[in-house]
Amino acid sequence: MPNQSKSRGFTLIGALAAALVLSILATLIGKNIYYLIRSRLRTESKVSIVDNESTFAELIATKLFSMMGSSACNTADFVTNFNNNPPSFPGGLVTITIENPSVGEFGLAGTPERFQSDLKTAIAACATKPKLPTKRADGTWTGTFLFCAKLKNPVAIKDRKGQSGFLDSQAAFAEIRVDLTNDDVSQEVKISGDALPCDQWTPPTATGTDSDPESRQLKLSYRIFSKRPNDNSELGYFTQMGSRIINVSELQTN
Repeated sequence: MPNQSKSRGFTLIGALAAALVLSILATLIGKNIYYLIRSRLRTESKVSIVDNESTFAELIATKLFSMMGSSACNTADFVTNFNNNPPSFPGGLVTITIENPSVGEFGLAGTPERFQSDLKTAIAACATKPKLPTKRADGTWTGTFLFCAKLKNPVAIKDRKGQSGFLDSQAAFAEIRVDLTNDDVSQEVKISGDALPCDQWTPPTATGTDSDPESRQLKLSYRIFSKRPNDNSELGYFTQMGSRIINVSELQTN
């Protein structure tokens, strides 16, 4: 009997030890699954931004070009005209409007300090925009547009189908710079030089029965800030920078 009691004692101790190990493993596995899910959502969010970048840039370029009319220097009522029938992503629900963002939309609890600093700097800069082509003292015009645009989704956050896609962001905006350029401008100037003056950014002239190919281009540079819905951790915030040359001849303006 004493030996049997001792055996039971060891069995009990072994069972407790095994339970403790299983408990620790369950906790570790649970944490690993949690971080795996978070990592997957973050990856999906990032991929979604990248997937929508080209559409975002083309929508901005198309709307801007349609507002210029016969002259790129025509910037009267710029914000009103942009926001009247604003560019929309496929499906027509999510639109882009020129509107200043606010810090409150992002809710910065748990955000990396670098993101907070960059976000606040960008929002402060947006408050000073738009900055549009202006006439210089020598009579020429600048050819650069600076403004900030927000992603607008009318569906309540809780009712959105996706919780990790860019178009379902809780808050998203971009700092945007558009420089007028064309095919004849060297790549070096396009990358680091000045934009073409807007009064020189004119359509090609006809020659004989044929017209010269449309050479006008728009260079878009942007920095996108986005926040995933209901995620105030550092994994829920994103920033993406990009630059694209867009041929006016390829824009769908009709």
